[in-house]
Amino acid sequence: MVNVHSTIEQVITYVQINSGKWIESPRNNVFGKDKRRHEFKVSINSSKDKIIFEFDSRTSNTGTILALDVSRFMIAVEFLNSKGDFVKIGASTKELGPLDSLEYHLKTKTGNNTKTAPHIADLLVLANIAEFSYIVPTSGRKVHGIKLVDSNSVLS
Repeated sequence: MVNVHSTIEQVITYVQINSGKWIESPRNNVFGKDKRRHEFKVSINSSKDKIIFEFDSRTSNTGTILALDVSRFMIAVEFLNSKGDFVKIGASTKELGPLDSLEYHLKTKTGNNTKTAPHIADLLVLANIAEFSYIVPTSGRKVHGIKLVDSNSVLS
């Protein structure tokens, strides 16, 4: 079990240290490069309640901005903590995602239909809080999964 508040502080610290730097998704290392997966920059607002992603547009000088409430990261960590093992990331732009996925959980808990699970997952992995792996759920189709790392192995 992880301490959710100290885990979130670890994410915030990662964002502060890496603010304004172009970052490649760690999903590329585990699941292979994806042309749709853009590099991103992260920052945090002055009140430390929103983490801002700026995605490389590759077609214009201004990228897409996605501002996520830190509470969304807390919801993700609590969900992953309750599962204790790998769960589907389940990213979907047109629907809620698979019932047992991080994406589904985030969308139903926040009432916001924006796809955020992959980006939250990226930051959790980059901050050494979680890890990615392929998983094979009961559907039998290999999918991307995430789980929290053992709190004893988490880097400070």
